[in-house]
Amino acid sequence: MEFKHISVLFGESIDALNIKPNGIYADGTLGGGGHSHGILSTNDSCRLIGID
Repeated sequence: MEFKHISVLFGESIDALNIKPNGIYADGTLGGGGHSHGILSTNDSCRLIGID
């Protein structure tokens, strides 16, 4: 069986973060990294702390 995670409210979450250059963000539910990938894809100069 293959597990595939679908991030819930992905677009809404990324929009609400209002990601800024050089900002520091945390993903407290890292899991498959869907939201983290979205954060890092939005701005390549921000930092991300991932906790699972």
